[in-house]
Amino acid sequence: MIHKRIKLFEDKEVYLTTYIHDNFGAYGTENGRGAIIVLPGGAFAFLAPNEGEPVAVTFLQKGFNTFVLEYTVGDDCKYPDVLIECSKAIQVVRDNAESWNIDPHRIALMGFSAGACLSGVSATQWNDPEFVNPGASQFPKSCPPQLDMIHYVGEHVCPLFVWHNQKDRYVPVRNALMIAEKMCELKIPVELHLYTGGEHGMSVANELSYRNKEEMRLSRENPNISLWVDMAANWLKSLSV
Repeated sequence: MIHKRIKLFEDKEVYLTTYIHDNFGAYGTENGRGAIIVLPGGAFAFLAPNEGEPVAVTFLQKGFNTFVLEYTVGDDCKYPDVLIECSKAIQVVRDNAESWNIDPHRIALMGFSAGACLSGVSATQWNDPEFVNPGASQFPKSCPPQLDMIHYVGEHVCPLFVWHNQKDRYVPVRNALMIAEKMCELKIPVELHLYTGGEHGMSVANELSYRNKEEMRLSRENPNISLWVDMAANWLKSLSV
């Protein structure tokens, strides 16, 4: 495995950690593997450890080349700077696609909580010619209008895979339902999975991501939640067929 931490900007601490297969001769990967850039959550105040490397390793096992983006958090996290950081990560993966055996047309963002918000903003506003929001203040302290992604879902949006726990205490389930409904209206590929159990921040819901006994209990009492991993992997691979 090619495992290294790359600094993306000279003037700030933003890093992209790689988890890349080094068996380039594997059958079925002659045209390059799919790539996943993982964006951990943490309310834009910190980066949740269980939503970084555990996710990358889990999807590495599924045959993807994976990456974890350490974007800016805390008081220095501002829009649109953090979105530019996300775009820079995509550019770096694409620029190194040949040497890392990646199909440049199969690069996906995978976010959790705040990272899911950032992924959604990137998916819905990548084509904004101005890419700026002068009135917005810091992410942790206010919610700029660009974060209300439903108003930016249009024909330019890429296919989306969404999963959510119904009992999530921090993010309303209606957010996922509204986005999926809009995607259906526009006839853009979308897959939505809603689980009745579980809680916020369960990551890949396996032994790599448990933070405490409660998460382990929830995962074992609701085994279907962890199935989102296989479903997402199968869905991503189906898009390249």
